[in-house]
Amino acid sequence: MKNMMFVALIALMALILVAPASAQQLFPEAEEFLNPEGRNKIKPSTFNFLKVTTNARIAGMGDAFTAVSDGMDGIVWNPAGLTRVNKFGYNFGYTQWLVDSEFVTGSVAYNTDGWGVIGVSFVNFSLPDMVETTTLQPDGTGQKVDSGDLAVGLIYGYQLTDKLSAAATLRFIQSTLGPETLSAISVNVSTLMNTGFRSLRIGMNMKNLGGEQEIVSEKSEMPLVFHTGIAMEVLGNLGDPVSLTGAFE
Repeated sequence: MKNMMFVALIALMALILVAPASAQQLFPEAEEFLNPEGRNKIKPSTFNFLKVTTNARIAGMGDAFTAVSDGMDGIVWNPAGLTRVNKFGYNFGYTQWLVDSEFVTGSVAYNTDGWGVIGVSFVNFSLPDMVETTTLQPDGTGQKVDSGDLAVGLIYGYQLTDKLSAAATLRFIQSTLGPETLSAISVNVSTLMNTGFRSLRIGMNMKNLGGEQEIVSEKSEMPLVFHTGIAMEVLGNLGDPVSLTGAFE
């Protein structure tokens, strides 16, 4: 019985030693992520407040709004729809979010007709003041720490053809935690095309194109997001007093 247990133990140890080598042979790409250098290639994401949908209409549609984007509601989601703004448009919003945090948003746009549409947008995310703690004072120092995020964007949209419009957004983004601030510049690019089949539209948007940031000597990246979707009015037309729109994203 003891001999059988000893043989079984030896076989188990051999299996443990051989398994990693076999796994690396079967999946050589796994070795890149199992060693420390491979793990360092996976960078954390920062400015994650940019992923939150702050518009009630877009959130109510499950974020399937890239191909709808009919004017000011889509100025952040797909600014290519700004070409539908008649002369001047504006949009402001306030949202109470998790753990007493708040979003304040706003945007204005002006259609110059022949020269395209120019717009400005901002998103401000604020958190309640937090109690400052340190290693030597884990219960608090008696001081408060301010924190929050801000994104201000300059948008330009243009009607390229009677069916295709495009837009680009240049954004300044800043995150604050106490005396420390992290700033970056990002670019968003979007298009909106009317296919000509009834009101069927195709929209695309790539958001948060930007470089790396360094947080306490660690590299981080913005949450790069790519949206594509289609939309069409099942009943009525977009802009009618009553219509039914189907959208897929």
